[in-house]
Amino acid sequence: MFGVFLSLHPKVNTKTWQDLSKQFLQKTNGTTIFPKLPCMLKAHYIQWTQNQLIRQAESKVQVAIAATLVQLTRPRTAPDPVPARAPVNNDVDGSVPAANFVGPLAAPHQTEFVEMTLVKSSKNRERKQCFYAPFCNMFADECGGFWSGKCSRVESGEVKLPGDEEFRDSKEALRKKCKAEGEMRRRNAKKKEE
Repeated sequence: MFGVFLSLHPKVNTKTWQDLSKQFLQKTNGTTIFPKLPCMLKAHYIQWTQNQLIRQAESKVQVAIAATLVQLTRPRTAPDPVPARAPVNNDVDGSVPAANFVGPLAAPHQTEFVEMTLVKSSKNRERKQCFYAPFCNMFADECGGFWSGKCSRVESGEVKLPGDEEFRDSKEALRKKCKAEGEMRRRNAKKKEE
């Protein structure tokens, strides 16, 4: 009833709402149709207009959405396989054991393997000392000594470790020394800022 009336009266004004209110009053049955005030019809008109615009937009893009859905749900062809890299030859005699070689994992549609390198140090960050410092004087990324039992120099016997008590005392002395050096650097940096 609302849509039919507005299609017959495209220009909306106060008289339009009063006429429509009278029509609702005449067709009121008390179960499905109730009387409406002009202010109620005007408020409903705002929401009705928005809904009509949404329906128009949906009908305009419905064909494009259907075409996109068909395109997205069609079967895809498998990408060309990524050629496997040849294994690095570590054998002395020059033979390459290719029987069990498995190429690197690649993402779908990836065209080549990108070698990742570990950044061992940064100018903005100090390198970590070996767990066995001060006995092993290398950095942890060089000897592998990030944790206890991982230093290659200790495992090979190149570095001899003292007893547990002396080792703990040496580590504590090194910790205090590093802490003092850090405080000294902070003080010097503050002095330079001033």
